[in-house]
Amino acid sequence: MTDILCKWLNEEVKLTKKIDKSEFAADFASGFYLGEILNKFQLQHDFDKFSAGQTADAKLNNFTRLEPVLHLLEIPFDTNIAYDIMMMRHGTATRLLYQVYIALHRKVKSNLTGAAMESMRPSAPVKLEQIESALYKERLKTLLPRESDLILQKVATKFEAKRNENERKALAARYKDMEKYNEISQAQRQAALEKSRIAKQKQTEILAKIQAATVHIPKPPPSKTLKAINLKREFRQKREADMVRNEIKSFESNLTKLVAPSSSQTDNSETAGDGLQSSIEYLQQIKTRLEEDATARDERAKRRRKVLVDQMKAHHTQEESLRQEQVVQRLMRQSQQERRIAVQLMQARREKDVIRRNRIFQEKQVETRRLQDFQDALDREAALNKLAKEEYEEEIKKEFELHQQIRSQHALDKYRKHYNLCKEVLDSITDFACKIGEYRELTEKKVPEKLVREWRDFVITGQPLYVSSDFALREKIELEKESLLDDQDFAEYKSMVGEWKPSTDTEIRFPPENNNILGHILHRMFSIVAPTPPPTPPPVFPEFPIRVAVLGKMFAGKSTIISQLATQHRILQLSVNEILSSAVDGLTDQHTDSTCLYTYNQVKYEVRSNKTFLCLPDEEQDTSAQNTLAMQAVVSLFCNPLHSSATETHLKKGEVVPNEILVGLLVSRIQRIPAGTGWVLDGFPTNIEQAMLLENALTGSEATLTGEKSKS
Repeated sequence: MTDILCKWLNEEVKLTKKIDKSEFAADFASGFYLGEILNKFQLQHDFDKFSAGQTADAKLNNFTRLEPVLHLLEIPFDTNIAYDIMMMRHGTATRLLYQVYIALHRKVKSNLTGAAMESMRPSAPVKLEQIESALYKERLKTLLPRESDLILQKVATKFEAKRNENERKALAARYKDMEKYNEISQAQRQAALEKSRIAKQKQTEILAKIQAATVHIPKPPPSKTLKAINLKREFRQKREADMVRNEIKSFESNLTKLVAPSSSQTDNSETAGDGLQSSIEYLQQIKTRLEEDATARDERAKRRRKVLVDQMKAHHTQEESLRQEQVVQRLMRQSQQERRIAVQLMQARREKDVIRRNRIFQEKQVETRRLQDFQDALDREAALNKLAKEEYEEEIKKEFELHQQIRSQHALDKYRKHYNLCKEVLDSITDFACKIGEYRELTEKKVPEKLVREWRDFVITGQPLYVSSDFALREKIELEKESLLDDQDFAEYKSMVGEWKPSTDTEIRFPPENNNILGHILHRMFSIVAPTPPPTPPPVFPEFPIRVAVLGKMFAGKSTIISQLATQHRILQLSVNEILSSAVDGLTDQHTDSTCLYTYNQVKYEVRSNKTFLCLPDEEQDTSAQNTLAMQAVVSLFCNPLHSSATETHLKKGEVVPNEILVGLLVSRIQRIPAGTGWVLDGFPTNIEQAMLLENALTGSEATLTGEKSKS
């Protein structure tokens, strides 16, 4: 469908811009080319007022002017469709262009101009469309955002993107700093590890050298210990002593055997003495040798013990030197740990300094960003306040125009009401006079008083005189009789009695039962033929000013609540005490100076001896109705001292001000309030009498204690 429409627009219509399929919704979002199409077919006569821009005001202007022409072509078009086209919703512009294409081809075939099409339309739908057009314009204004809001949104989006870009750059810079800091830390850590590895390697080399220089003394076996050697020596000496003792015993035994106490042996005594002497010498040599052997053994043992003692001393010296070396190494290891701890402490201090500087830098950035955001918020708030002020001024202007329109309509309605009432009264009087004249012609100018009273009651109640009441009564009775007969016939038909009673030869004896299916079908048929009308939409009432009286106990917070309401809703707060004070002060000022200057609606007025004069420069003299009304308001405000003097009199006597005077002052103050402005009474009325007097003064109706109003 889009291809067909693009071909039709580019070849047949020949718009000022070539429409592309990919930019179809964007080209028709402003409504300018729609107006150009209708202008080509001589339907859009105000095309010179169209705007080709893409702003919100241009779109609002274009679619407001397109709406009546599209309704003339009988194309469904409302605010939702216009909003979808302006928001470039998919398919909305294509569907509308297709309907325009069909409607324009139908117009070309019928060979009708725009004026002829407007003249052929009935008047009632035209008026309805005019009302709907006004509603369409108002709703489209509310739906479409203002250009200032869009510009402000674009500026806010731009600053938001800029802020995000700055944050991204700051994060990138911070990330780079952290990477650089991590690289430096890693390099320092590698250098420290390398230094520690070199120191450990040096220490290992020193330990290897010390271990290579140490003399390893082998541990003696268990059999070579001093104790074992002493035990062996003792055992050897004991064994040698046993051997010597055994040899001596054997020698003595042999000697006794050799030497006998007989006489035969006396001769050989000298020979035996020589043998004994040799034996004693031999024994002496053996003892000497034994003693020498023992002395040699003792010397050898001493020398061996000395060597062992020297070896033990050397071993203890080596162990002491090894112990001292271990103590030195332990002390060196502790010093290395202390240096490593010192390096770690210095690194932690540097990291702490870097973190502190980074935190100070981040706090400065946050403070700068906070100040910038605060300034941006102030600028936005100022722009929004300015826009709100302009909107408020526009609303006030519109409300004033609406008030003037309602006021003129109210005056017209009041005139029509009075005109119709007077016409009815005049017609009734004319009918009454004609009736009396006709009756006098028939009865020789004699009219019964009863008929006159009846005719007068008809005139007062608004009933016609030329319709006979007996005829109306008889007609009403006949209608009631017909309705009763119809109901009776329908009841006989339902119960099948009377003339509806079936004959004896038929099978039907009793009324058939209810058929739910047939009833449902009949109900559906009735709903299709005569559907239930939709509910009437609620009427739209115009805005009306707030007029309220707030009552309550003393010190209940009435004045506080009313002041808040007055501030929020732009209404006036009326207090009886302030009105009394103003009345007494105004009377005092009037007695002191009879010539006063007052300002009302930015216009100066001068009051001299209960007369008001307009004070304007020569170049601004104006005799408009507005100045006249303002002058009357000033006169009513300052030149009516009746209530003020009565109030002052009662207050000087110490009496309570009467309710009539209070209500009069309050009503005069209310009458000076501009039309369309709301007001709230603070703590008034306080009783039923004041309420009835206030209602009578404001509405003109007299109310009783039961709340009933007298008929006027």
